[in-house]
Amino acid sequence: MSAASRSIRLRLIAAAAVTIAAALAVAGLGLQHLFQRHVERRTVAELETDVRELMAGLSIAADGNASLQKSPSDQRYAQPFSGAYWQISRQISRQGAVVARSRSLWDEEISLPNDELPSGEVHVHSVPGPQAQQLIVIERSISVRRSGGTFSYRLAAGLDQAESRAAINAFGNDLTLALTLLGACLLAAFAIAVSVGLRPLSNVRGALLRLRSGETTRLAGDFPREVKPLVSDLNELLEQRDRSIASARARAGDLAHGLKTPIAAISVIAEELGEGGNREIADELQGYVNNMQGHVEHELVRARSAGMVSAGAVNLLSAIEPLVRSMRRLPRGCELEWAVDVAPDLSIRIDRSALSEVLGNLFDNARKWARNRIEIRSAVDQGNNLVIDVIDDGPGVPKGEHGNVMARGKRLDESVPGSGFGLAIAAGFIEQIGGRLDLLLAEGGGLRARIILPEARYQDDAD
Repeated sequence: MSAASRSIRLRLIAAAAVTIAAALAVAGLGLQHLFQRHVERRTVAELETDVRELMAGLSIAADGNASLQKSPSDQRYAQPFSGAYWQISRQISRQGAVVARSRSLWDEEISLPNDELPSGEVHVHSVPGPQAQQLIVIERSISVRRSGGTFSYRLAAGLDQAESRAAINAFGNDLTLALTLLGACLLAAFAIAVSVGLRPLSNVRGALLRLRSGETTRLAGDFPREVKPLVSDLNELLEQRDRSIASARARAGDLAHGLKTPIAAISVIAEELGEGGNREIADELQGYVNNMQGHVEHELVRARSAGMVSAGAVNLLSAIEPLVRSMRRLPRGCELEWAVDVAPDLSIRIDRSALSEVLGNLFDNARKWARNRIEIRSAVDQGNNLVIDVIDDGPGVPKGEHGNVMARGKRLDESVPGSGFGLAIAAGFIEQIGGRLDLLLAEGGGLRARIILPEARYQDDAD
């Protein structure tokens, strides 16, 4: 698919360019034809004037001999081969004998067709002239009655067509330049009109970006009448989505509440079986309990995170500090050193509970495996993405096992308590909101869990 077919703006401009070019081409041909007709009519009018001057200056004796008392005033008739010529010929039978000619003809004459030309009529001819010139000639016949009889003469005046063709060609060149400039101006004006006309779509896009970033929950703005039905339909769709999500969350909560008591009961039964000497069965039941708890937690996180948007920016440090305090109260949490290096003014648009869910899983995983120290760092990369590193000094994860660690229910060391769902839950949610979770080797040999989330900002930007 071409770039023009993917863009309404380019398609409109391309269509305008074609139609404007076609319209100007037709207009140019029409104007050229009109100018050519105008030049031809003007030339014929000039020659008719010269023929009338020949008639006014012509004197015919009683015996039919003709003499020109006054020639046309155009000085070109006095210059040899100037392109302007006249001649007078006497009509004898159907043959004509030249009795007078312009000085510009020198010793040549205009070859006129031997056609019928009644007295008083005017004919227009295109005939060859001196020096390989092509002439346009006006010919008129007159009849004069004298004592010696009736005598007929043909009076002709002609001009070289090269002069009129040069004028027509010059006009064509000027017209082409003018129409080209006019076409460019029209296309530029149309492009501006298209930009103004499509601006409401840009406003819709801006509203969608605000909706996506969490600044708003509905499309809002002053949209033109043609766009309002689309905005209304989108808002209705968002309303239906929110209702569906709320219903799904409620069902997930009901399911979790309904499973909580049976799972707890099975866990107690497993403990009693272990105390009664059936350790193998007890361990198997406890494994099933852990798996069920992990699945329930995973689906609850998915239900809570579906369609989540934030009404405002969440300060990262304010979300991390309560989680660290909670981790200190868990087993081994108070024995570890928790180093938090997070800018106090760094924030991101995300649901606070969802962010706490993700960070809580990563912090808890680090607490289980760290030996002495856990570091929490944050930064904003060049792409305006938030980067959060959770680093522990534990045994780390072998490079080939990174994929297995983030698989649901997979644990590399069964001696460490847990269900094996923490990293899988965190990775799944981060991917759902457009981020990424990477497991890297820390400098000291432990694990570096790196979260990359889009659209981070400092507090001044958020405001």
